[in-house]
Amino acid sequence: MPPLARRNLFHDKVRLAVTLTGIAFSVVLMTVQWGLFRGFSTSTSGLIDHSGADLWVTAKNTAYLEQAIPYNERKYYQVLATPGVGKAIKYLVRWATWKQPGGRAESVAIVGCDPDAAMGTPFDLVAEGAQQLKQPNAVIVDRIYADIA
Repeated sequence: MPPLARRNLFHDKVRLAVTLTGIAFSVVLMTVQWGLFRGFSTSTSGLIDHSGADLWVTAKNTAYLEQAIPYNERKYYQVLATPGVGKAIKYLVRWATWKQPGGRAESVAIVGCDPDAAMGTPFDLVAEGAQQLKQPNAVIVDRIYADIA
């Protein structure tokens, strides 16, 4: 480092400390933002990543899967009749408000799927949970959220 730059840098130690603190703080903020971005990306694409589907068919103007609007039942059979399509699975996700016995309201995701299909069922479902899903009107609460209930 040239002598003039070194002298300039270390001449005012308070200014140097404030500058280094600002640089460290900005690096920490960038790291936190990167972590948030990766977390949101992983959580929003988890359904698609675990589905194993080659193609998704949704209603026109669907912005994202969790807010898709149901489309005509006839479209489902058109998809099944398309040459090269081996299987089509219905899948429905809706957000709802669940009112707990204590009166507290909780926003929950309701997922409707075929329990015998690979797509749409929970990723890490234990064996007894899979059997429970096959019963009429069955509901499974993710263990992550079980303590809320």
